[in-house]
Amino acid sequence: MDIIEAERYALVLPNFMGMFTKGQRFTAKDICTIHKAWLGDVYEWAGQYRQVNVSKGDFSFAMARHVPKLMQDFEKGPLKKFTPCSVQNG
Repeated sequence: MDIIEAERYALVLPNFMGMFTKGQRFTAKDICTIHKAWLGDVYEWAGQYRQVNVSKGDFSFAMARHVPKLMQDFEKGPLKKFTPCSVQNG
């Protein structure tokens, strides 16, 4: 899956460059849009928040029920602070 995901990323990366403006302030919806464009041909749920809990090895990802709130916090915090990407945001 890592190889497939990397190949898909390389394939769609040029599309991302024209998808957003230089002054884009990213939102949680934008992240979902990117995820769907990147992995929509691989996973039918791409671009949507997870409905199941997942882990990889000994690492457990955030519980599915917390993902909407975590994405809301991500949008109001780091995405708001650091996008658009510029030196002034630091």
